[in-house]
Amino acid sequence: MSELNTSVSNFSSTTAVPEARPSVENDATRTRKQANRSSVANLEQIYNNQLQTLWKEVEGSQKYLPAIPGRHVLLEQRRWVELDAATWKPKKKVSLVLLNDHLMVAVEKPKRTQPNSAGHGDTRPKDSTKLVAEKCWPLQDIDMLDLSSIGSARDKHGMQHAISVRCGQES
Repeated sequence: MSELNTSVSNFSSTTAVPEARPSVENDATRTRKQANRSSVANLEQIYNNQLQTLWKEVEGSQKYLPAIPGRHVLLEQRRWVELDAATWKPKKKVSLVLLNDHLMVAVEKPKRTQPNSAGHGDTRPKDSTKLVAEKCWPLQDIDMLDLSSIGSARDKHGMQHAISVRCGQES
């Protein structure tokens, strides 16, 4: 008789567990759905933070890139040099900022030096350069050409990694 009671209690406990699981799964599903709803809002907040950081780092970028929903930074590279189109000699250091809908070129300009507070006449810049937005194009309007793949350009000018960005008549 005791064996029968234990078997019945074991059976009832095993059948009670599946009844409890769906409610736990429903709670888990519900919290996951709520998290997914807020993840879109979190993503928009991340995009806004990226744009605000870009506006702080690159002077004049807010003029070219106002905040619109979904706009975000994909890549920012600072180690580019603009070349003179006729001589292929370096003109100035530039940074490229690739967004999901635009490409912005920012020029590195030296910051003004400020005298040290000690008054020794030692002028040390806080940061050596600042970025200033120079040009910005919508991605659908630009053509990019890999100049390093053109044999004559590579051999003639010694360029290993070079691109040409064109938008209409401008390059």
